[in-house]
Amino acid sequence: SQLMVAITAAHCIFTSSETHSNSKLRPRRNGSASPTWGSWTPYTFGYYSAFLDNNCDDAWGTGIKCMKHDIALVLATPDAGAVAPRGLGWGARPKSFLDDHSKYRRGYPGCGLGHSPAGCTQNNLYGDGRLSVGGFSSADSDGWHRVTRFSSDITPGDSGSGLYYYRAGHPYVFAVTSAEPPWCTTGCPYSRPNYSRRITLEFFD
Repeated sequence: SQLMVAITAAHCIFTSSETHSNSKLRPRRNGSASPTWGSWTPYTFGYYSAFLDNNCDDAWGTGIKCMKHDIALVLATPDAGAVAPRGLGWGARPKSFLDDHSKYRRGYPGCGLGHSPAGCTQNNLYGDGRLSVGGFSSADSDGWHRVTRFSSDITPGDSGSGLYYYRAGHPYVFAVTSAEPPWCTTGCPYSRPNYSRRITLEFFD
């Protein structure tokens, strides 16, 4: 393939007001870039204009106002020698479907923080087993809730990582990691403290 499409959080693609990140995509990174799949250079992004209209690129962390728009696509082309790996599918699924399927999340946490994973190694993939979702909020015009809370442990760096399920043996992303409440970095009393931006029918279309 000569094109990669990645789904992530919108706040991951902005370095400042209307300035896009120049970070490369390194699929299946494990410490260093994969010698097989290499690195990919973004050439365009897809995101909601409301993310900018609400000043979310400069004032991230302002609650549901930003989270409900915190989803984006990155289109990238391969650097020399890069090969596309098999990817995850993605789709809009109702709550009843998600309740009937095991759900997971993997991401690249920031290391060196007070609540980083034990033995955290920078640029290595982490996850902590099955998760649950709930606390659906911020319905769109179709009645689909854009924001949902989830139970997987996260740190800064995990933003944009996919929440996914398996169907017929294949993984499908149904939401992306959006935010961690600052009062839940240690000793959190909530079973689903973190926020994700769900793939809705409107976004899927």
